[in-house]
Amino acid sequence: MPSLPSPNLRLTYETFRTRPNKKRPFSERPCIVQSVFNLASQGHLSQAISSLELLARKGLRLPSKSLAYLLQQCANAKSLRQAKWVHLHLKLTGLKHPTTFLSNQLISTYFKCGDEVEARDVFDKMSVRNLYTWNNMLSGELRRLPIGYNEFSFAGVLTVCVKLKELELTRQVQGQVLVAGFLSNVVISSSVVDAYAKCGEMGDARRMFDDMSHGHGEKAMKMFDDVVRSGVKPDRITFVVILNACSHSGLVLEGLKVFNSMTCDHGIVPDQEHYACLVDILGRAGCFDELMKQLEKMSCKPGERVLNALIGVCRIHGNIELGRKAAEHLIELEPQSSAPYVLLSSIYAVLGRWESVEKVRQLMDERHVRKERAISWIEIENKVNAFTVSDRLHPLKEVIYSVLEHLSGQTEEDSSLLDAER
Repeated sequence: MPSLPSPNLRLTYETFRTRPNKKRPFSERPCIVQSVFNLASQGHLSQAISSLELLARKGLRLPSKSLAYLLQQCANAKSLRQAKWVHLHLKLTGLKHPTTFLSNQLISTYFKCGDEVEARDVFDKMSVRNLYTWNNMLSGELRRLPIGYNEFSFAGVLTVCVKLKELELTRQVQGQVLVAGFLSNVVISSSVVDAYAKCGEMGDARRMFDDMSHGHGEKAMKMFDDVVRSGVKPDRITFVVILNACSHSGLVLEGLKVFNSMTCDHGIVPDQEHYACLVDILGRAGCFDELMKQLEKMSCKPGERVLNALIGVCRIHGNIELGRKAAEHLIELEPQSSAPYVLLSSIYAVLGRWESVEKVRQLMDERHVRKERAISWIEIENKVNAFTVSDRLHPLKEVIYSVLEHLSGQTEEDSSLLDAER
């Protein structure tokens, strides 16, 4: 527990307590607010924080701007303990879900005090987020990276963009990457492609992918070797990026070497994401025997990422039986998700096993699993527009269907002209 306020501050409270009309809004009670503000601004942060305990007992809470100021002072002092007391004061006075303004300040403060977990917890509980929220998360991730602003730190920040699925933030990071001169780097360009794709911006993802020339896998491997030789310790994200680069460039042996070095040379135990990358590397090359040997070495059962990757490469090479087994395992893991049922049904259809197709559909009905409607979305003038099949709820539906009808007619005319020319 923090120490109680100083005698002078207690006198201020007692003076305030004896004043009439105690039910006035707290924002209209300047004496106590000013006392706390003065203490904090004059460098007596501990006393200012301690006063919050007395306020909580009286059922009072400082105005948002005053609390934000206290949090800023906690951040400047790198005092995590005092920041948590301010946060606790919010909860004790009935504000379990702070405003966006206060939540942004809490995120910034926790990051500056070195507590990423608390910062993320505040972020996850926010119902409304704005540009300041994303910037705080971005700045916090950059601040906590131990190796500075190099290609791998930017790749790490881009993984945050993927988690947040925030397109505007991804573009801001790409701008910083461009200014820093890293955009031609294979690690960064691969991360940008992934971030845009996960944010639903397939156009930008495709353009970035097309700009990536062949041979980037070799460059990534050389750069990885240089980084290791320089004494910088790669983390799990580094290996995800490098393994993806090997997969896109078809570097099977190099990918296996990097994967094996994780445990042997760097003491990092591969997780589901690393195994999914390895499945992609070996599966794309058609090395299914080696793929199965690697999966047998896993310390845990293959999860969603690994099984989805396995199903993907099985579809590429027509390995229907292995794909069927993977889909069945995926159903066991996610019995209420429609995706594995649809995948298994399509595999049975390719094999011509129509009775099995019907059984899968019956199983979906028995478990009350419904296939989610596919959604497409596009961002126009900072506004995201979503569409579904046979969508009749969009506010511009009349215009949309009018354009579609026109395009359909134009397509039929062009098809007729081509047939006539033949």
